[in-house]
Amino acid sequence: MTNNGGRQRPKRKKISLENGELSYLHWPGNGLPAIFLHGFGGNGATWLYNLSEVQRHADIYALDLPGHGDTTGGVDDVSLQGLSDTIASFIDTI
Repeated sequence: MTNNGGRQRPKRKKISLENGELSYLHWPGNGLPAIFLHGFGGNGATWLYNLSEVQRHADIYALDLPGHGDTTGGVDDVSLQGLSDTIASFIDTI
């Protein structure tokens, strides 16, 4: 599905990591991957209306961090180190 001059809408996806399943939105785009993180109380959908232009220059991933959105794993360690480990695992897996 496309919108705004042919750019694609994001697709909700899930990926299995060591500590559970991580949900994310993926905007297929041109260029290197770019990962967007939400703040406390948010989720990957935080970026829905902000990334259509970025998509021209990057392949975009907006994560639902552990304890947020549709992510079911990783809530046992939501420290900065735990979140960093989850993000690093996501990067290694994609």
